[in-house]
Amino acid sequence: MKYRGIELKENTEAEILIALEVTGITDDEELENYIDEISERLEMEVLPKIKADVYIDVVYDNLINVRINDQTFDEKGVYIVTSLYNEIRSKAYDNVNCSIGVNVDTFFTDDDGTEYNEDLVTLEQFMSRLEM
Repeated sequence: MKYRGIELKENTEAEILIALEVTGITDDEELENYIDEISERLEMEVLPKIKADVYIDVVYDNLINVRINDQTFDEKGVYIVTSLYNEIRSKAYDNVNCSIGVNVDTFFTDDDGTEYNEDLVTLEQFMSRLEM
């Protein structure tokens, strides 16, 4: 399977994840409490519905990554990621932007020549960039 022309295969550092960015909260204590609340709700409302080894990683004060252990980049892996994305989006968490993150151990190149190794996209963008 390829994403934007890059092979996503086992035994690489490539990863697909769900990124949840909290916006609109500037008070540090309020943000910390909200991140805790979102994490707890994910543990109770979303993760039990996903048939995979899923865990929550608080990356920054306002960013949660939902990661999948031992994920393969095949139809099953894409199904797990899209199910997770849709399940999270259906919960309508306030002040949260949800996106799919694709990290690769090489670089994507934009039309202007800019290179980067992480793509944060909507589900529609993700699906349109997949090559099966």
